[in-house]
Amino acid sequence: MSKIGISSKSLSIEEFIRDIENLGYTVIGNPHNLKIKTKAGWVEFKIIDVIGFTDGIGKVLAYKYSSPVLEGPIIHGEVSAGIWEETVRIFYPDGRYEDVAIMIHDSFINAKIPTKNVDCLYGEIFIYGRSFKLPLNAEDLEMIATLGDEALEMLDKAISAYGLENLISDKALSERIKKDKLEVEELDFNSGFAMVKRNSDFFIISIVDYVVKLIIDGNTDKAYNIYEKLNESRREEIIKILKDELTMYGKTGRRKEYSNILAFMQKFSK
Repeated sequence: MSKIGISSKSLSIEEFIRDIENLGYTVIGNPHNLKIKTKAGWVEFKIIDVIGFTDGIGKVLAYKYSSPVLEGPIIHGEVSAGIWEETVRIFYPDGRYEDVAIMIHDSFINAKIPTKNVDCLYGEIFIYGRSFKLPLNAEDLEMIATLGDEALEMLDKAISAYGLENLISDKALSERIKKDKLEVEELDFNSGFAMVKRNSDFFIISIVDYVVKLIIDGNTDKAYNIYEKLNESRREEIIKILKDELTMYGKTGRRKEYSNILAFMQKFSK
């Protein structure tokens, strides 16, 4: 599959598609926009995906429309080497052109990472056969955590190679734990449940979940006082959950929550 794009604001996408089809190309999917960082600055292109080779068609269209035209993809690097760049070629009306890398394909971490030269383009990472769109959202992080330590190691490897900002969305980082305040009204150590209050609403949660939330939110002393009154099985359950959360926060860069859990674990070990 190839791409052809035009930056002209005077030409409608319908007319552009008509012209492309008249040249013998089969247009597939829906048109979309991409912003590309060129030598002249950021340029927005209307992109259509086509079946057929596009080599050199951009030069013809750029002259015809008196507007920059994008074609691609062009592979830079050896696919057999495991890492290569997907680039696009941008032609200008005067015949000049430049190649811009928009995506890095890394088979070592099974991921496609958009470069800093493109906006409105999502990446993808495969972990244990599951496809996750990049950047990851909060639900993605929770799913990856359930896949075990090896899955987290895969994510950690990708973060180390390409940076946290390219792998995890800002929203996911800020929403990993909701900061709504829970006020406990009653603890039942026999049943293992707690009645808590959020704003004006009352609801029941397990004591284990309540203690874990206290710890992550930084209420270490309060959590420890409840923890000491629990039976051995519930203590073990809390420690197991905290170890998983500690790994997750450590690998996703949430230093505050990581430090809160670590503070409790150190208190527990005394």
